Amino acid sequence: MSTIAKLIQEVRSCAISRGRKIPIFVTSTCPLTILAQYLTVKVEAYLLKPIDINYFVDRICNLLLLSKSEIQIEEEENCNQLKHDVLSPI
Repeated sequence: MSTIAKLIQEVRSCAISRGRKIPIFVTSTCPLTILAQYLTVKVEAYLLKPIDINYFVDRICNLLLLSKSEIQIEEEENCNQLKHDVLSPI
């Protein structure tokens, strides 16, 4: 399990260094209560195998929408800060 945690941390680190966020979705045959004991990093979604394909697609779509909304919020905050900086008297 530590290899999985290390991989997740490396993927997140790589994404952050590029100014991105990658949602992590874990699928496993291991029940979440047991997996939680070994997985020391936060993941955005977890799905127990066997996978219901419709539920899987719904979860992926939700993660994509969440990621897009977080990016939009960040862009709006950056835009608002820029407006403030430009319009503020020196």
